[in-house]
Amino acid sequence: GRTKEFALEIQRAEELDPLSPLTYRTGEVGYLLGHQNDRAVEQAQKAIEVQPDYFFAHTWLGVIYAQMGRRPEAVAEAEKGAQLTDSPLIHAFLGYAYAAAGKKAEARKIAEELAAKRAQRYVCPYEIGTIYLTLGEKNEAFRWYEKAYEERSVCVPLMKFDPRLDSVHADARFQDLIRRIGFPQ
Repeated sequence: GRTKEFALEIQRAEELDPLSPLTYRTGEVGYLLGHQNDRAVEQAQKAIEVQPDYFFAHTWLGVIYAQMGRRPEAVAEAEKGAQLTDSPLIHAFLGYAYAAAGKKAEARKIAEELAAKRAQRYVCPYEIGTIYLTLGEKNEAFRWYEKAYEERSVCVPLMKFDPRLDSVHADARFQDLIRRIGFPQ
């Protein structure tokens, strides 16, 4: 809700360190959460320009493109990011891009692989839920969102602002989660 302040802070950070891909990644994520996709794309492209192999920038750009309906570009960027790291978070974003692009089998495979990896390493259940939500499987998505809440996942505070969840804002289960998390109604 404080997008003007955010924009000023990002601009100041860019002035202080124009070669920091982290500054631009922060900008791209912040603008995405603020539903300012064009500005988010600009920030992602700046991050990639500064550091072409920055997997976070590629993957978040894929998420942004998916939100914009630019599905082939979403998949291409998310795949670039996933090729650069074995991070479960990055692979979850690839699963989301696949789901948004209608590549259901690929998305489901990633969700299942991530669920299996939870026995060995941390995988954010929120992100698994978001793959299922994008596949249209709301009940499965909410099962994973409940796990994220129970585990106090670091992703949970994004829930109210994440545009990937816009479709369920009116769902009573979503409203209940938001209330339990402690967001103002």
